[in-house]
Amino acid sequence: MKTQIKNLGFALALTVAVILLELFMYYSTVCSAPMIQSSDIYGTSSISDMTSIRNRQRMISQLTGDTKADKAKLEAYALTLDEYLNAANFILKKDYHLLGRWYDIPIEDRKAHVEKVYQKCLAEYSSDESTLIDKLSGEISDIYKVTSYIDYIENYGQYVSEIAQQSEFLTDISIYKDDSGIVGNIVKTQKDFYGLSEITLTPVVADGYYSFIGFRVADLLAVLVSILSLLAIKGGTVQRRRVLLAPALICLIGTAAIYVGNYILTDVFIGLPPADINVQSMEGFKSCPYVINAGIFALCTVLMKLAGCLVIMFTSALIISLSGRKRIAAVAVSTAVIAAEAVFAFVPDAPLLLKEINIFSFFTFERFFIRYLNFDIFGITVSRLPVFVGAAVIILLLTALAASRSISSREAKRIRETEQHYYDEINRRYLESRRIRHDINNHLLAISALIETGSIEQAKRYISEVSEQTELAAMPAKTGSDVLDALLFKKTEQAAEKGVTLAFEVNCPVNDSGISDYDLCAVFGNIIDNALEAVRTGDLITVNIGNQMDMLYISCENPYYTELKKRGDRLLTTKADFISHGLGISRVRETAERCGGDVNITADNDTFLIEILMNNKKRSRK
Repeated sequence: MKTQIKNLGFALALTVAVILLELFMYYSTVCSAPMIQSSDIYGTSSISDMTSIRNRQRMISQLTGDTKADKAKLEAYALTLDEYLNAANFILKKDYHLLGRWYDIPIEDRKAHVEKVYQKCLAEYSSDESTLIDKLSGEISDIYKVTSYIDYIENYGQYVSEIAQQSEFLTDISIYKDDSGIVGNIVKTQKDFYGLSEITLTPVVADGYYSFIGFRVADLLAVLVSILSLLAIKGGTVQRRRVLLAPALICLIGTAAIYVGNYILTDVFIGLPPADINVQSMEGFKSCPYVINAGIFALCTVLMKLAGCLVIMFTSALIISLSGRKRIAAVAVSTAVIAAEAVFAFVPDAPLLLKEINIFSFFTFERFFIRYLNFDIFGITVSRLPVFVGAAVIILLLTALAASRSISSREAKRIRETEQHYYDEINRRYLESRRIRHDINNHLLAISALIETGSIEQAKRYISEVSEQTELAAMPAKTGSDVLDALLFKKTEQAAEKGVTLAFEVNCPVNDSGISDYDLCAVFGNIIDNALEAVRTGDLITVNIGNQMDMLYISCENPYYTELKKRGDRLLTTKADFISHGLGISRVRETAERCGGDVNITADNDTFLIEILMNNKKRSRK
C-alpha cells in the first residue's frame, strides 16, 4: 500500500508540475506578451498587439446589429481620426504638404483650423505626443478591420450561394463526367452548404481563439502527462486491469486541466468570442459546412485531444504489460506505425484517407471542420468529419481492449505462478512432516534406551529436541489430503501469531472428491486469508468441511468490524490497497464455478460467512 500511495503521489506531483509549466508557458508567451502571433485554421499567420485586440473587441461590443448603420458610424469615426492624424503629423512633424487636405478652408485659416483640430485630438485621446500618431494609426486600422468583419458577414450569404452555383456548374462540365468521385464530391459539397446562407453570424475578434487551438506546446505536454500517468501503477508495472483506472483518471484530469486552463487564461487576458456564436462568424471557419457554435466546437476539440492522449496512454500501458521479445516487437510496431503516419500526414502525394486518419489528427481536430473535400470510399462520397470520429472511437476502443487483455493475461499468469509457488512450498512442508513421522519410532527407541541406561538428563534433552521437530507433524485437521493438511497447519501458525484461534470441523474426507490439491489449496488459502484480515486478536475462525447433495461443502465463519461493500451479489474489497486485494473472493468463485459449484456470502450480526459448494464428481485439475 505504501508503494501504491508513493507512486500515485509521485505521478500526481509530476502531472501538477507539467500542468503548471504549460500554463506558465502559455501565459508568458501568449497572454502576457505585448504582441500575439496566431495562425488561422489554414495556417495563415498574423501578428496583433493586445491593444489592437482590445480596441476591436470594444468596437464590436458597441455595434447595434444594423450593419449599414454600424458601418456608416465606423466610417465617419475613421474620417474623424484621419483628420486628427493629419493634424498631428502637421504639428509634430511639420509636414506642411498636409495643409492641402483642408482644401475647403481658405488658406489663411488652415493653420488655425489644424491647431484647433489638434487640440481637440489631445483632449480626446492623450497629451502624450510621442505615442499619439501610433495610437491614431492603430485605431484607424482597427476600425477598418471591424468594418471588414461586417463586410464578411454581409457577404457570407452570397459566398454560400456561389458555392451552390459553382457546384451546379461544375457538375455540368463534361470533363468530369468520367470521374464519379469528383462529381459525387461536388454534389455533396453543394448539399452540405445548402441552407447555410440563413445562419446568423456575429462580428468577432478571433485572434485569441486561434491562439488557444493552435498552441502545439500544450499538445506535447498533454502527451507527456498521458505517459507520466502510468507512474501511478503500483510497482511501476501493470499488474491488473483495474490498475489502469488511476492512470486514466490522471491522464483525463491532467490533460483537461491544461486545455481548460488555457481557455480560461485566453478569455481573461486576450478575450474569446461568445460561446453561443456560430463558428462561421470567424473567417477562418468560413468554409465550415456544419452549423455548430464556438463553445461546442471548443468542447469537441478538447475531447478529441483527450481521446488522443488516452490512445497514447493505453498503447504505452500495453507495451509495459508485455515482456521480453513481445515488448520489443510492440515497440517496433508502434514506432513503425507512428513513422508511417508521419509520412502520410506530411507527404503531399500520400493517399488522402491515410493522410487525414492518423494519430496526429487527434490534436488537429479543427481541420475537419473547414474543408470542402470529402472522401470517396468504395464509390460513396462521405464527409471526412464522421469518418475520422468513427475511426477515432474504434482506435480508442481497440487500444483500450488490447491493453486490458494484455494486462489481464499477465495478471492471470502472475496468479498461477504465485499459487504454484505456494503449492510447492506446502508440498515441501508436507514431505517434511512425513519424514518426521517416519522417524518418530526411531526417536522413541533412542529415548527408551537412554532411560534404561539411567541417562535421564540426556533423555530429557533429546525429548525436547524431538518435540520441536514433531510440532510440524501435529496437523490441526485431517482432511484426507496431506497437502491440504500441511496448508491448514501453516494457516494455524499464522493465526496463532495474530492471537486468533483457527478451528476446523471435518465431517468428510476431501481426497475422494476428485478435486485437485491445487484447487483445494487455492480455495482454503484465500478464504482463511480473508478471514485473518478481518478478525482481531482473541477472535475465532471456524472452518467446516462436509457433504451437501453429493457436493463438497466448505464454509468459513468469522467476525468482521468494517462496512462491507457489495455490487449485486459480488463482494467488493474495503481495503485501501485495492490493487493487491480483492482477488481472494473472485479467485474462490472462479474455482468453484469451474468445479461446477457456487459461492454464497452472508453477513449478519457482525458475522461473516462464506459457503462454497464444489461438485465432487467433477475433476477440476489433473
